Amino acid sequence: NGIADFTKALELVDKNYTPTARNSVKAGILLLRGRFFEIIWQYQIYRIPETSVKVRLKYLFESNNFKKAVSDYEKAANLDSETKGYFYFLSQIYMFRCQQFLSSPELLKEIQAQNKTDKLWADFDLALKYAEQSRQKIYSKGATVEVLLKKGKLAFQIGRYDIALDAYLSEEKYLGKDGEFFCGETSGELLCAQDKRVVKYTFSFRRATVYVKLGKPEKALAELEIFFVNVFHRSCPEPFLLRAEAYRQLGKIELAEADEKYAKELSPLSLNSCSY
Repeated sequence: NGIADFTKALELVDKNYTPTARNSVKAGILLLRGRFFEIIWQYQIYRIPETSVKVRLKYLFESNNFKKAVSDYEKAANLDSETKGYFYFLSQIYMFRCQQFLSSPELLKEIQAQNKTDKLWADFDLALKYAEQSRQKIYSKGATVEVLLKKGKLAFQIGRYDIALDAYLSEEKYLGKDGEFFCGETSGELLCAQDKRVVKYTFSFRRATVYVKLGKPEKALAELEIFFVNVFHRSCPEPFLLRAEAYRQLGKIELAEADEKYAKELSPLSLNSCSY
């Protein structure tokens, strides 16, 4: 009945609205219908037992409701190209699918076992493309940052350090050398400066973790130097342990032990806000 109502609404728009107003009104209806299909798709995913990973994986990528939602979002964006917000919904539906693999190790193992991880990277790329298209000057590029960080995190988890590093190195391409493309017009000078520092030290720390895994300690230390310049406090042990690992790779044992000792002293004091 809900789908029939949307179809009827679209027919009424064609009959009752002028050509000038028709496209924007139809775009709004298509957006709502797309959300309707997306919610059904998500609800049906949650109803599948987490242990049924093969069924969940199949439904994530082959559901007609997902395809219909994407189709409606695309039509809405094409009908009303000046309203960039439609692209945000396209970005988020692909990010939702990616997020399932970040939150379910069993699902991630299954897509690896089926040699279909290329589908994941394709989803992240589409999410990034639409996040960029959805961005309006008054808003920050938070959606773009989310895609890059989560793509890097997932790639790192499965040992695809090349993909992780590429995602983290994309910071400058999408945000500017000093984060000058990140803030929106309404961010405010103080908030913008703080946000840019958070983005800067987060990407630097993530790159450092990859460089350590790749056995490139010099590059890791260079990134950690940027991290320590921008981070707001030094009460978390993880950066010092990472730097210690880089020092050990270089044979600088005394420096490594000093960082390890300091990290051990910090551990009981660290709070839950130590994730980068």
